Amino acid sequence: MNFQEQLKKLRGERYKNATDAAKHLTIPYNTYLSYEKGRNPSVENIIKIKEGFNISFELLFGPLLKGIIIDEDYELICGKIRKIIECPEYREKLKDQIRCILRDMEEIKKKEA
Repeated sequence: MNFQEQLKKLRGERYKNATDAAKHLTIPYNTYLSYEKGRNPSVENIIKIKEGFNISFELLFGPLLKGIIIDEDYELICGKIRKIIECPEYREKLKDQIRCILRDMEEIKKKEA
């Protein structure tokens, strides 16, 4: 399951439609809908989604990470990311790192297309 599928699943479990989810997450409707259609969210919106749905990082990105991270490293990496997300002074550093990862993922998608 990729990020988009996970987002749709979470929305389907908690809201009537994408409009309600976007409103609750304080993300513009068209922006939210684009995430369900495959666009990568901004770091700020990743945090809004995680906090708005009140879910763990693993639940949001677990299926995606399990596809690209060696199983032994999965728990270690998720644990470190969870600590960083919960620590406000590290959020900006995390945002920069996630931006780089998302940019790299977009480049990989373009090469595969």
